Amino acid sequence: MTTCLAPNGPMVYRDDAAPTRLLVGTTNGIVCLERASANAPWRPADRLLEARHISTLLFEPRRGGLFAGVHNGGL
Repeated sequence: MTTCLAPNGPMVYRDDAAPTRLLVGTTNGIVCLERASANAPWRPADRLLEARHISTLLFEPRRGGLFAGVHNGGL
């Protein structure tokens, strides 16, 4: 399961499975963290949209789409 964390707006996720992928919106893009299981440590896996200030994130699980709101940059 993928979970998003961003500074603006409340988000609630409910799932029986523990998250194994975490997408974090920062002032320098999106940091992707992954772990093999619920008890494993988080490890950096990738960075997206570097040099952009991410204000909000939405992951659409059905098709796997990721939407990011960018300060002074739109969607």
